[in-house]
Amino acid sequence: MPRVLLIAHETRKQVMAEWVRTRREELSSLKMFTIRSIGEEILSGTGLQACLLPDGPDGGEDLLMGMVREGLFDLVVFFWDPRSV
Repeated sequence: MPRVLLIAHETRKQVMAEWVRTRREELSSLKMFTIRSIGEEILSGTGLQACLLPDGPDGGEDLLMGMVREGLFDLVVFFWDPRSV
């Protein structure tokens, strides 16, 4: 089963939530990972499940970056806000 990381800047969570809702069927066949605050918001009401990792301040960003470096994901979906960089 393909593994996908879903991540979004705070200002892009709603856009990602809509993207997830419109692709619910396709995403249902994937093993999804995200941090808890994103997962709770974007997956609400979809029936989809994801492995929820700690939030950024609780070590989630470091954990995710380590997992990316190790090549644990087949796909990373990142909704970014260029103004927050």
